[in-house]
Amino acid sequence: MKELAKDFKAIREELSMLHERINTESIRKKVFSLQTLEEQKAYVDKLYEGREKQNNVRKSYFANYEIDESRFHWNVSFLDGTKYQDVDLFVGGSPCQSFSLVGKQRGLGDTRGTLFL
Repeated sequence: MKELAKDFKAIREELSMLHERINTESIRKKVFSLQTLEEQKAYVDKLYEGREKQNNVRKSYFANYEIDESRFHWNVSFLDGTKYQDVDLFVGGSPCQSFSLVGKQRGLGDTRGTLFL
């Protein structure tokens, strides 16, 4: 019985990751079909509306940097870098959950682990 429960949990997690990949791709298609960068940002901001108070990353970022709200991006997966003409390279780190030894170590199999691709 424990093996069956373990198998169901693994299947549920795989389906959840598949759903997340499909959802991310559909959002990317919608975002990049919009004509202007302002429309793209407004669309993504709307997706995250209501999460401002519970988002500790955002709170920390604004506490540590003087940045205009219009330059904050909720998800860089949906960022059109062409706006930043004088930038040669975007540098960042993928979220550690995908690769952490204390996590599930899904690496590139986890949507969060593909941020840099």
